[in-house]
Amino acid sequence: MLYSKETITIHNTEKEVFLYLKKTRNHSFRITASKISMTLPNIYTNPDTIVRHKNELLDKIKERLHSEPEWVVKKRILDQTEIFILNQPYKIIKSFDSKAALDLDFHRKTITRPEVISNRDKTAMAQRIIKNYHRPIEHRVRQLNDLTVAKKLYHVDIKNNQSSWGLCSSKGEITISLNTAFAPLWVIDYIIIHELCHLVHHDHSAQFWQLVERYYPKYKLAKKYLKEKGMELVL
Repeated sequence: MLYSKETITIHNTEKEVFLYLKKTRNHSFRITASKISMTLPNIYTNPDTIVRHKNELLDKIKERLHSEPEWVVKKRILDQTEIFILNQPYKIIKSFDSKAALDLDFHRKTITRPEVISNRDKTAMAQRIIKNYHRPIEHRVRQLNDLTVAKKLYHVDIKNNQSSWGLCSSKGEITISLNTAFAPLWVIDYIIIHELCHLVHHDHSAQFWQLVERYYPKYKLAKKYLKEKGMELVL
């Protein structure tokens, strides 16, 4: 269960941190390309106790980020000169016109960006990308489902989700993060298959990973790519 969410600043960069209370005995944290998460046992019910343990984990996270600054990437995808959306190359053109707006041209495969990009502009562009690429992504999800677990899919959605690469509900609903679309196709397939395998195992047990490996033998390479390069795929 998600208990709280907050923002910390490391190396002049803001990072969101999610706190979960779960059925576990451990106090743990995980830093990935898409999120920072902390986990505490759900036996804790006293808010003061939760805050105390949360702050202990936060101190460890900050220490890790300070000692390993590669986890704090300031250069995001729109700071590059070229990006790929479902393997289609888009040239990024930087405009020095103070009145220029963030503009995406699907036909010319160009993105014109101003010096400063507002969150509103990024949100608007994200929605345009989702609208344009929803159909091919959904098609790939359903295609891979037929080739792998062959489970009932009720809904496939694409969202501008910054906390995970994908989600799977027990009802057969698959959600893929927009950021996934900027990855190479072989990594996109891994993310999709990962979520499809959750239709069989709703956890990350040994049986789950065995199923992932069955349908995607090079899954460890894809996980390695997301760990090392995933932060550069964030819009």
